[in-house]
Amino acid sequence: MGQQVKSWCRQHERLLIFISFLLLSGLSLYFVYFQENFLRASDFRFHQNRVEGLALAIKNNDWFPKINYFFLGGYGYASSLFYPDAYLYLPALLRVLGLSFVASMAIFVFAVNLVTFSLTYYAGRLMALSKKRSYLFAILYGLSIYRMQDLFNRQALGEFLALSFFPLVLASLFLLRKGTTKCWPLLTLAMTGIGLAHFISIEMVSIWIGLYILFYWQQFFKKEVLWALAKAAGLTLLWLAFYLLPVAEQMKNQVFKVTSNPLTYISERSYPIVSLFINSLKSSVFHAKTANLGTLLFVGLVVAVVSLASKKIQNKRFIGLTLVLLLMVTTLFPWHWLNHTPLNT
Repeated sequence: MGQQVKSWCRQHERLLIFISFLLLSGLSLYFVYFQENFLRASDFRFHQNRVEGLALAIKNNDWFPKINYFFLGGYGYASSLFYPDAYLYLPALLRVLGLSFVASMAIFVFAVNLVTFSLTYYAGRLMALSKKRSYLFAILYGLSIYRMQDLFNRQALGEFLALSFFPLVLASLFLLRKGTTKCWPLLTLAMTGIGLAHFISIEMVSIWIGLYILFYWQQFFKKEVLWALAKAAGLTLLWLAFYLLPVAEQMKNQVFKVTSNPLTYISERSYPIVSLFINSLKSSVFHAKTANLGTLLFVGLVVAVVSLASKKIQNKRFIGLTLVLLLMVTTLFPWHWLNHTPLNT
């Protein structure tokens, strides 16, 4: 009997993985969407207005609005200019069909979770991870503390959507590093997916890509690899031109609060390294002053760093890149040098 069960599980491995992703996608919504009192976080109202405004526009046969008239008491706001609505058509259409806002968003976030788990698993397989490791990668990433706090604590829908494509960026760079230059359309797809969700995320990922290339410069500084990167970057810019060019025009010709008087300074948002470590060990409730990696990932990073002395350890450069990025979160990094630069904006 036991052998038959094992045999059946092996034969239906993909189905079981998909079912587990379905269950996790639903269970991860429980604390937000299946409570008597709906949790409204800092960005909730803004993204609610985006969805409701798009639904209102669709009802009036305006399928590609640039002014969202659900904002400011009907006067409208150009949210669709600065935040693409590409992914919001699903919840907006559900609202048009008569579902409540909460039900529409629950279905939408469920779909985003499922896509994130699936894409992360696929990315793991592209990076030659075993099925078990790819599955673990998908679980750790899909349920990571930062991604969950984006959903629970902030409801930062744009960033939450962008995070779905990060693993594909990693996988495409891995393949390029290995010399598989034909994979550049995958990088284009991933970066376009991020750009359609959240502009700041595509800036941060671009910086990360630059650091990744520098850490593996011997593999990337080759004519065919650089040409593949150039094609991916060029096509991404073309795909996003409908969005980036109007934003650039507005930023050049209009005065905005974020350009004339920054809302915050990057240097003020960094963390003392001791606080970051303590919060990570405790998996502290995530908010502006308690950002952390989560206990599991932090312990895993410590083990990886300790193992660096071993000759058998793989991906030493990647661990080094992780440490550099961790340092950049702390007050040890001179962010104050960038306070009055476009990067702070």
